[in-house]
Amino acid sequence: MNSPVEQKEGLLTEILDYFRFILNLIIFNIIDGMNIVLSQEHSSIEDELISFIRSCLDKGKDVTMVAYRRYEQPHP
Repeated sequence: MNSPVEQKEGLLTEILDYFRFILNLIIFNIIDGMNIVLSQEHSSIEDELISFIRSCLDKGKDVTMVAYRRYEQPHP
């Protein structure tokens, strides 16, 4: 049988894996939903995403809801 420490480490690993999975879903939805056009300020999609997430956090917005709303809007 596993010790309590091993059980806690296993649980923490599972929780971290879950959050990593959710974060990946959010990022892919942002990329897909925004149809990101790279501006001259940003050299990569990663830079664009970081800028977008920071701007949402600076304004106190929930990044997941912003991404969801943009994802739900029809693209031209």
